[in-house]
Amino acid sequence: MRAAYLMLAGFLCRSVANGQPVPRWSAVPGVVGSSRCMIQDSAGEPHGPFYLGNIGVIGAPPSGMAVQYRGTWSTLGGPLGGGLPLEIRDAVFWSADPGSAPADLHISGHFDTAGGVPVANIARWDGRQWAPLGAGSPRSLRSLAVYDDDHEGPGGPLLYRGTSSSAGQPTDIALLRWDGRAWAPMPVALAPYPPTSDAQVLAMCVFDDDRAGPRPEGLYIGGGLGGGGSVVCYNIIRWDGQAYEALGFGTNSTVECMAVYDDDDSGSRPPALFVGGSFSSPVRQLARWDGQAWSSVVEIPSGSVEAMIVFDDDGSGPRTPGLFVTGSFGFPGMKVFKYRGWLQGYDSLNGGLTGAVGGSVGYALGVYDEDGPGPNPGGLYVGGDFEFAGGVPASDFARWGYPLPPGGPCYPDCNQDGALTLSDFACFMTRFAAADPYADCNQDGQRNLSDFGCFQTKFALGCP
Repeated sequence: MRAAYLMLAGFLCRSVANGQPVPRWSAVPGVVGSSRCMIQDSAGEPHGPFYLGNIGVIGAPPSGMAVQYRGTWSTLGGPLGGGLPLEIRDAVFWSADPGSAPADLHISGHFDTAGGVPVANIARWDGRQWAPLGAGSPRSLRSLAVYDDDHEGPGGPLLYRGTSSSAGQPTDIALLRWDGRAWAPMPVALAPYPPTSDAQVLAMCVFDDDRAGPRPEGLYIGGGLGGGGSVVCYNIIRWDGQAYEALGFGTNSTVECMAVYDDDDSGSRPPALFVGGSFSSPVRQLARWDGQAWSSVVEIPSGSVEAMIVFDDDGSGPRTPGLFVTGSFGFPGMKVFKYRGWLQGYDSLNGGLTGAVGGSVGYALGVYDEDGPGPNPGGLYVGGDFEFAGGVPASDFARWGYPLPPGGPCYPDCNQDGALTLSDFACFMTRFAAADPYADCNQDGQRNLSDFGCFQTKFALGCP
């Protein structure tokens, strides 16, 4: 299979040089629902499972976690239960003992049960079943993060979860830490902004703003905040494990998402923290923090930025990775665009997300490399409220990237049963007779006897 991948990689390089193929939108068959969070488990293999929240497989309700592995979708441990709306808003991998145990999947959102197990808005999947984390949370949870607040000390990373306080509840519930046994509040509670509202933690991101300097990496906390203790900073603040630190004035409205991105590639500008939300100051909806000051990125006249992620949709091609941004804004890009760097501007993605009654919106972004070591650089997955992506019917969930080769990550496994047997030859002949595009093995635009030789060669080379 390796030789076949090298041949296909050469084809892709030549085609890119000639202008084809190019990234494009496609629907994602086999699943239903509008995902609010996505995460790939790449610790064990480069094309490990890809998990989607609020997604169900065809024939099952979209109120749980779906997983794609080697081209096949399935549900994970049963549906969520509880009051509406049932939502999974964030997911991370974390282990209380990282030195001796694989990381488990942790999810947060609004749900009372997962697979029938009482969990109170946060749950852990250990590969076999769902389990609670203590008493959970009395309110829905928007964000999770893994952060080592004693850095190189003996404690190890902790699991942070963010929610919102409300009238009659202490503000210190807005951000808690889990060590594998119990939840603990922060040493200093976060204050709400404005003072009469809830303290909200909507997004968290780990970022080292002085690179190789003496400062440890910090946990950046965004939402609806007025600061922490004596530190005043509106809607975003930095925690270093001991104390809070302001980011200038902050922003004048809520922070919804964050991502670390190098918008200068290998130039002199170091990576920076990019912050999105509904604010209009210091700039509109999307801002860059370099550790010292705020600066503008792309002017977004209205709406809100809901999610960001870094992705190289060009693979080994000449273009550098971009920061992909989605939300409820109109211009630029119709709810989704690719920011290519401070000297290069942005690309709209073939018309973006359209078609929803009352206006389209993108809620979540995820990246999944479906063929691992193969030549395809993977895809950007978008969940939201839309009917079309770049004009392609894609009801609330779509993929942007180079088209996947027919047959998924392992082409000769025609029946996708995980094994190469004689039944795959029978499957290939059936699909050839049905004029299925899959049967164009050599991708020459025709189905003829050479495709049988191509399939036999790929079968002999095996799967990665």
